[in-house]
Amino acid sequence: MIQNPLHIYVDTESQKSIIEENAKGIYQLKKGATSFNVKIKEYEDLIKEPNEEIAKATKSYNEKISNLDREYSDYQSPKDYADRIWDKHIKEGWTDKKRLDENYYANYKQAQDKQKELEKRKAKEADAHKKKTDGIKNEIKKIDDLFKDVVWINQLAGNNLPQYKTAKMFMEGTKGKTSLQIGIKPLDTGGGFVYVQPYIYKEDYVPEINLQNGAIYFKYSDTKPEIKGAAWYKDIEGKEEITTPVKYGSTVYLLIKTKDLYGQLVTIAFKDDDSYLGNNEEDGDDDDLGIYPETALRNNYKVNSDIPATIKKDTQLQRMVRTIEWENQPSDVVSGTLNIADANKFDGKPTEKTSFQGAFFAVYIDHFWSKEANVGRNESEIDVFPTVSRSGVETAVLKSATLKVSNEGTLINPSIDRSNKPLLVGEVDSDFADFMHCRYNTIKLSEKGKAPITVFDKANLNQRRTNPILIDVIAGKKASYFLDIDFETDECNKSEKHINNEILVAEIPKNYEAKVTSGGRLANNIEEEQKKLNHYLLINVNEFLLI
Repeated sequence: MIQNPLHIYVDTESQKSIIEENAKGIYQLKKGATSFNVKIKEYEDLIKEPNEEIAKATKSYNEKISNLDREYSDYQSPKDYADRIWDKHIKEGWTDKKRLDENYYANYKQAQDKQKELEKRKAKEADAHKKKTDGIKNEIKKIDDLFKDVVWINQLAGNNLPQYKTAKMFMEGTKGKTSLQIGIKPLDTGGGFVYVQPYIYKEDYVPEINLQNGAIYFKYSDTKPEIKGAAWYKDIEGKEEITTPVKYGSTVYLLIKTKDLYGQLVTIAFKDDDSYLGNNEEDGDDDDLGIYPETALRNNYKVNSDIPATIKKDTQLQRMVRTIEWENQPSDVVSGTLNIADANKFDGKPTEKTSFQGAFFAVYIDHFWSKEANVGRNESEIDVFPTVSRSGVETAVLKSATLKVSNEGTLINPSIDRSNKPLLVGEVDSDFADFMHCRYNTIKLSEKGKAPITVFDKANLNQRRTNPILIDVIAGKKASYFLDIDFETDECNKSEKHINNEILVAEIPKNYEAKVTSGGRLANNIEEEQKKLNHYLLINVNEFLLI
């Protein structure tokens, strides 16, 4: 009897040209790969011996048949066999035609008899081989029956392993499969992670989701990532595109169309188009429009006054590229279908949803943008367009997606108080480290007797991208600083489970010292004279992962 949980098996050796194991349960497809195969470890363990027996029996059978075939080749044509002996006898000096003829017919019959004999021997070997292998195959069938209720999870993953509270999360069409061929689709390539796991379906069983039972794989594309365009909408369902001017204080929706960027964060900035002044998209003279996260909550600010210093201005937004499902799919998008869980219909037909790739988010049309775009014309009129960038992708200047804004425009969604958030909560860049059970979660620093400050948080994208982390201290002040380090070592795949973490403190100012308050080890490779010139504490977090 096979019991849950089942465990995943990926044969990286036989698939080394297309996939490699990055860490325990985490796989990375190589560029150009179009598919790979995953199996169930318990099944592979059970069928290993019978498969070896079949392979051994088949090898022996093939050798025997090969030998019989070689012998058979001498008698394959009775005429040719008799002709060869006739010619041989002529060369030997036989002259009696009667004798030659009698011998010829005798050899012809001999070849025919030999054919029949060899065919009987081949049939006998084939029958014996079939009986032997059929017996082994029956054993394999019994093993297959143990897995007749197996189903598979095959789900896109964001930055965390999926969490299930029901058994009805498997993909239709996978029931009874002991292996799964995973295909790569353009829709969700570019940086997307997929979680895959088998389990024996039982009415009340909830799958145990972890990298011991399942696996994460990363989908590359062999083509160049691309920003394909953008469009503005009145509604979150993308039903009505904006074609006329909108009024300040509106909340509208922006779609960024992408290719091969699934699961990645794109950086969006807004500009006011000054092309009416003779500028073009290459000269950089268009006005930058700042991001004011708080202004939507503070409508009492007067636009004509200076922008309050209390309102923190940013320069850009960051949004995750995802799959989007709209009833009316826009043009010029990378689209396709995704299989989804369908509440356990058990009809063997996967339920699909039509989706396309892109980043879609709300944009607050800030009153302060009119002030920032003051170029000597009517400040109430601006032409807003986005620019979109991502590492490895040329910045796209999307003037074709220009939104006209004026005081006389239409007020859209005035009751939706979104503001412009530089980074949405939970939107973190796809990274293998998100799934690692061997990592830093947080690093906090505190001066003795004071509340700690968080200098590193795995959920903070900017901190994850910053290495080393620069921390201000007061020059010349004698003080001790304490590092409080939260690290995760569950299911650590190292030979020895981590009980300490390693932090490199690159520079410590004069009169300062750093002490670790929770298991850790500090290393310092900076000469004393180099420290004296510094008023900062630099921490190298080893790219988020424990070493």
